[in-house]
Amino acid sequence: MTDFYEYLIQSLICLGCLYSLYWLLLRKETFFLLNRIYLISSILLSILIPLFKISLDTTQTAPIYTAMLETVTYSSQGISRTINNTIPLMNYIAIVYFTGVIFMLIRFIFQIFQIAIFIKKYGVTHYKGTKVVYIRKKYSTFSFFNIIFFNNENISEKKMDKIIAHEKIHIRQMHSIDVIFLEILCIFQWFNPFVWLYKHSIKEIHEYLADDGVLGQGYSKVNYQNLLFALIPGMRLNEITNNFNHSLIKKRFIMMTKSKSARRAKFKLLLVLPLTIMLIFAFSVTASKSVTAQSSSSKAKSVKQEKKEKPLISVSEAEKGQKEEEIFLVVEKQPKYPGGESARKKFFEENLKYPKQSKEKGIQGKVYVAFVVEKDGSITNVKMLRGIDPLLDNEALRVVRSMPKWEPGTQRGQNVRVQFNMPIKFELPKEKEKSKKK
Repeated sequence: MTDFYEYLIQSLICLGCLYSLYWLLLRKETFFLLNRIYLISSILLSILIPLFKISLDTTQTAPIYTAMLETVTYSSQGISRTINNTIPLMNYIAIVYFTGVIFMLIRFIFQIFQIAIFIKKYGVTHYKGTKVVYIRKKYSTFSFFNIIFFNNENISEKKMDKIIAHEKIHIRQMHSIDVIFLEILCIFQWFNPFVWLYKHSIKEIHEYLADDGVLGQGYSKVNYQNLLFALIPGMRLNEITNNFNHSLIKKRFIMMTKSKSARRAKFKLLLVLPLTIMLIFAFSVTASKSVTAQSSSSKAKSVKQEKKEKPLISVSEAEKGQKEEEIFLVVEKQPKYPGGESARKKFFEENLKYPKQSKEKGIQGKVYVAFVVEKDGSITNVKMLRGIDPLLDNEALRVVRSMPKWEPGTQRGQNVRVQFNMPIKFELPKEKEKSKKK
């Protein structure tokens, strides 16, 4: 699930960067079709860039620090309750996120249902070769795919032709596909402000294109603008339709009277190339580092030295009699404990036992255990890197060996062996420490 959240965040950043380019450089230009293509293409790029991973192999022989897991703190009374007695933050995030998704999905289905009711209630007729549904409520005229929903109360045939011409531009250029695409995106990224900005900008471009298409057919600009003013009072049915009197009247009038953008302004679109390359390197290109079994001197650097603690005990590089295989320390997809970090800590809470003799002697401290997650997720090569007491050391090794299979790590699409270091802290209550000092 963490990977999914990471994908959503990366997609949000891509959408933000690409939309910012549009807002700063392109939104006031009059090449509406190119702007529409840019907006849709940039959304697709933002969806795809975080999905694809390009691996750059940076294999080296220099020492590499082994991945260090979060410390598990175990007291004589069990694992620290501050972690396990609360619902993990990720669970709260999941509840909020999927609640939003369900709400937006229901909203989308309801809007489709609204249109279906209109079609069933009023029926579809034809006007000059166009499918029309004549509605008798105070809704403004709108189109949805190849059907125009028309309120013809007190509308002359001449005005009706202008309105139909406007909506036919929406139909011919398939603007409803863009709208549905943005609505689906809003379902899954409802929390993303840039998705809503994209949605607003796409609808702006649709109206500019439709207005430009109507005026291009020879209709009077002044009469067409007066018609837009006359139809402002009509209500809007919902968000998935293309409305004739959309609330962008002022901006539409400005674009109708604005001089066409110079051809050289189109070169601004070339700026998307370096921005896209930058985003690809940020989210799609991964540098993978791998090493074969290292010498004990290099592995010793995987754990920070602490004052007054025993030096690290070196780890053997492979079991005797077994063929040496490459052991990775950093891979494209790291191994994961089934259920995540909270599940790993819960496993240690349920299985670790503080040795009675160590407790009576007041022995406590942190041990470091190294282990390898195999290609099938099993745990092997469990070794003590730094110990504090034979009984505590053996207890830590016992529980690490008994861990269930992990989700294996992958490198270039293949399961690989990956080594981890796990700190386990044995801690006595403060009362026990004071009695020991006495």
